[in-house]
Amino acid sequence: MMAKSTITKCKNCGCRILVDESYFHNCLTLCDDCYLENVHRVITCNPLVIYSAKRFQDSDGIMAEDRLNEQQKTIYNYVKSKGKVT
Repeated sequence: MMAKSTITKCKNCGCRILVDESYFHNCLTLCDDCYLENVHRVITCNPLVIYSAKRFQDSDGIMAEDRLNEQQKTIYNYVKSKGKVT
């Protein structure tokens, strides 16, 4: 007979999770998604990357859009057509 797992709530979003599948971070019990959001923050702007892209464009005249692969171009064109996306 298997032991019954205890259920708890994520202290960030409030979803119900199994204790065995929860994470403890900064004194909070978190679900997988909230844990990843807290531990692996997305950096939205990297000045070095922007500087490098402008320098490459200045040195060889190739536009940044022309350096993208097909999947990146599809995403870029979608965002460009919508103005902004979430």
